[in-house]
Amino acid sequence: MAAPVSQPPVAAPRPSVGEELTLRVESLAFGGAGVARAPGGYVVFVEGGFPGDLVRARVHQRKRSYAQARVTALLEPGLDQVAPLADHPGAPWQVLRYDRQLEIKSEQVDDALRRIGKLDGFALEPIVAAQQQWRYRNKLEYSFGTADDGTLECGFHAPGSWERIQPIEDCLLASEAGNQARREVLAFCRAQGLAAFDRRTHEGFLRNLVVREGRRSGQLLVRLVTVAVSWTSTLWPAPSTATACCGPTPTPVPRRPPAGAPNCSPARRRSTSESASSSCGSRRRPSSRPTRRWRRFCTG
Repeated sequence: MAAPVSQPPVAAPRPSVGEELTLRVESLAFGGAGVARAPGGYVVFVEGGFPGDLVRARVHQRKRSYAQARVTALLEPGLDQVAPLADHPGAPWQVLRYDRQLEIKSEQVDDALRRIGKLDGFALEPIVAAQQQWRYRNKLEYSFGTADDGTLECGFHAPGSWERIQPIEDCLLASEAGNQARREVLAFCRAQGLAAFDRRTHEGFLRNLVVREGRRSGQLLVRLVTVAVSWTSTLWPAPSTATACCGPTPTPVPRRPPAGAPNCSPARRRSTSESASSSCGSRRRPSSRPTRRWRRFCTG
């Protein structure tokens, strides 16, 4: 009697892009995405899903061994969920109990050491819990954007978007003083008529705002990141009567010589052949690389 022929294992069916699945999230992967399995065992990383959640998710990317999906509806929340406090991006784990957050992070560290680091025989010490769960950050970076009505905004990037900015009134990650500094900078920039840098058209001036706070000294350091200012730029108008700014308005520093001036300095001359074929005095497009402008703001 002939021996039975072994059949190759049947691969789990892969969902198509755009398909909606009903999934039960099992755990959290490193980075915050929930881990679920489609019928047949196919792994799906669910953005916005947490352990125990029963969700409906739409697939937006498919690979050979896994897919990525985003939650479209929460059908049944997990047992560890709590009501969120912050209405802004930057705190995706706030819907989990804090003690459960520590457990998941400890499991992720243990898994990384064993599976990736190939380590064993170690004792993982417990995580030291934070003394305060909110307003603990001493440095935050915000982005400037433009609302639909043309108003200048300052906040965080909306989830899943690289160009849409979600404005913030009270950031629960920053202290009261840090929030007040952000509000005063935004009010000053609006009064000066400054526009946010558009990453599509490469127009505008303001890129980012960084607020750093010395928790022991109580001092604040505010940094504005803007586009590079050329010698013909008029992006920084004359100062108005706004009280948020102290000190003279900085004068833009020329970054290139006027038209017609020689532009073949030894630092820019790559080789004899290249400099011979290059045209001196040719004007390049204004650079949009960010440059830092330091200003001191009053907080009272």
